[in-house]
Amino acid sequence: MSQTRSVEQLKERANQKVKQGVYTDALQLYTRALDSATGETSRELQRQILSNRAQTYLSWGDIYTALADTERALSAEYTQADSDKDLTAKYRFRRAKLLNIFCRYEEARAELEELRKIRDEQGQAVDDVVRELLQDVEKALRAPAGSRARQKADLLRAVDVSY
Repeated sequence: MSQTRSVEQLKERANQKVKQGVYTDALQLYTRALDSATGETSRELQRQILSNRAQTYLSWGDIYTALADTERALSAEYTQADSDKDLTAKYRFRRAKLLNIFCRYEEARAELEELRKIRDEQGQAVDDVVRELLQDVEKALRAPAGSRARQKADLLRAVDVSY
């Protein structure tokens, strides 16, 4: 069996664990798949595994590691000019959502702008979920200085260890 096939099988087993809600097993399988990847394993497959693992971390409640995996999937190491644009848009949305959770609103807005550019290149409009997130981000950015919302955001950014 080829190494790529073995990585794909680990990914599929992990996907099944996610569907069953067994996140710790899924995370271990995704990690094994990434650790098993070799030079013959495509970057796109590795990027998909990173993204799946990020979503699993998010579902499990570990937003810090979810953000780290999402950023790695979007890095130049894994995202190339010929990478699947739909997947890149999905990863950018996830990153924007996580940045919003961390109250890193400027970065979230920039990420949503990159997502919009991808959709424009594809001749597609952004969907309602993206528009809603952008509205939330814009609302947070307009919060008056000294308001409870601004104080909360400042506090969350102050304790954010992912910076």
